[in-house]
Amino acid sequence: MSNSTLFDFVGKFSAVLGELAGRVEALLMEQPQAALTQARLYSEILVKMVCEEEGIEDVYPLKPFEKINRLYKQDLITDEIYTKLEWLRKKGNVATHQVKEVELGEAVQAHKFLYDLSVWYAEVYVSHEFEAPVYQLPVKQVKEEKVLKEDELKKLMEPYLQDTLQKLVDIQEQLDLLKQEKAANALVESEVAATSDVPAPEKKTVNRTVPLSDEILAVFQKNNYEKKNTTKKAVEFEHAENKQVIYLLDNTVPTIVLHPELVTANPESFVIPEKPRASTALRRFPRGQKDGKQTSNFGYPFKVEQANELDKILQKVNSLV
Repeated sequence: MSNSTLFDFVGKFSAVLGELAGRVEALLMEQPQAALTQARLYSEILVKMVCEEEGIEDVYPLKPFEKINRLYKQDLITDEIYTKLEWLRKKGNVATHQVKEVELGEAVQAHKFLYDLSVWYAEVYVSHEFEAPVYQLPVKQVKEEKVLKEDELKKLMEPYLQDTLQKLVDIQEQLDLLKQEKAANALVESEVAATSDVPAPEKKTVNRTVPLSDEILAVFQKNNYEKKNTTKKAVEFEHAENKQVIYLLDNTVPTIVLHPELVTANPESFVIPEKPRASTALRRFPRGQKDGKQTSNFGYPFKVEQANELDKILQKVNSLV
């Protein structure tokens, strides 16, 4: 079993990843090459789990980089998540096959990326209410019984980590090529749709959906909202006339998510939650920005424990749009 404290939350949704996280932390300071190899395996299993959650079924086995590319092309992971997964894949491959020992800084960077990816997965696929633990490096005794404090380690590794992040040029180039490919494919699809009388084939949907009670559905229908898309994480509703989109999440307490611009533009009508809800399921909502990079789609969540509460919110939304 893992003795990890930072990754304890991982073991709650995957015993395998929990065990791997424990290995990474146990090896990190004294065997960075082995730690980086285990980190690569962790990221590969995480990618496989995301593919399963999204219902991506392979006709033939895909290599790890092909799975990552497919997730990005289908807008299921952001630029930031793509970059971290590719970094772990590339560095892990080098650590697995090279004779020369890897630098401690690379293993420390891998540890941080595993934390970021695990938090992202927990927020998107495990629980919308997930609260991440504060990131920290594992503090353990090193040779000559000298204890290296966390703040000392961070200070020691900071220049190296900054240099490592600056060397992600090749991954950024891959990302730029994927963006161009996505844009080109979208253009071709739109041109074909504009010139063809043949309707486009419907996309395959996965038969894993958010539970939707008849009572809740009736309230949406009463307020002129039509169900447009259903996934394991959310149900997408669109108003038949004003085209306003609202999402219903798969929470213990029924929770809807409203468009961020609608909420922030009407502070007198809504008690704005302290923290927005981020999820790839909110596909028609805008993506956030952090440190100049795109993050997941986001909106503002509101719990509706009873159908009449949902009715009041939908009426309010309709009056504002």
